[in-house]
Amino acid sequence: VVTVVLKDEVRPVKIEVTSRGFARDENAPAFFTKIEAEVKRFLLENEASTRTNREETTRQLRKELTKFVAKQTFRHPLIMPVFLRF
Repeated sequence: VVTVVLKDEVRPVKIEVTSRGFARDENAPAFFTKIEAEVKRFLLENEASTRTNREETTRQLRKELTKFVAKQTFRHPLIMPVFLRF
């Protein structure tokens, strides 16, 4: 689960990655930091669509993170982006 807390519809305030075992324990913090960086990069590149089309943004983020995680770990975990706005 990738939880993204947004302020003003697009600026991430907090990004949290929760895993149930697809990353090894000793490598998890560094790997999660890479995932967080990918989420930030994605949001910056897709700022306009994040404001207008939340479903498409969620789908695209899931697709991007699935590719990223598969390339890094050779695994295909279920990725669930969750956006919280305040």
